[in-house]
Amino acid sequence: MNTRQPPAGQCPPSAPADRRLWRGSSARRASQTPQEPFARQFQADLDFVAMLKGLRPSGGLMRFSELAGWLDRRQPGASRQLSQWSTRQDLCELHWRGQLWVPVCQFDPATGRLRADLSRVMRALRLNPGCVSFLLWLARPQPRYDRLTAAELLVSRPQDFERAALADWGEPWAQAA
Repeated sequence: MNTRQPPAGQCPPSAPADRRLWRGSSARRASQTPQEPFARQFQADLDFVAMLKGLRPSGGLMRFSELAGWLDRRQPGASRQLSQWSTRQDLCELHWRGQLWVPVCQFDPATGRLRADLSRVMRALRLNPGCVSFLLWLARPQPRYDRLTAAELLVSRPQDFERAALADWGEPWAQAA
């Protein structure tokens, strides 16, 4: 093992060319650390894009402010109710890049009313309203149900949505139901 260090100001042969000073193993750790937040943000971006694609057939995702306007056009005063639902954690929502996004599949498109099935499942499973893995599950096709996403099941076949939630998220549902 070579323990010789290069003279001050010179890079070891294995260091990147833009690295001016070599300070032993701590420099290697320092060069790896800044990449970790970028990797996490990159993964969060990939997850968000997957949610956008998967939730599109069932209504997609809307920013909270856009959703308030959309609901007010269907039912006057619904934006106040939207805030109450969010406060009571009846909404499945996602914080991404400083904005609050909400899956539209939670609402009846004609009336703007909240579908009770999703919030009931989230309460029974004791899920956080911003649970990213649950939102990804909503956007993922379910092989048992003709490759429909869980969000599409929620819209078209609510009883199958509840069964899919039980099958994929476990026993707490059976105890709470």
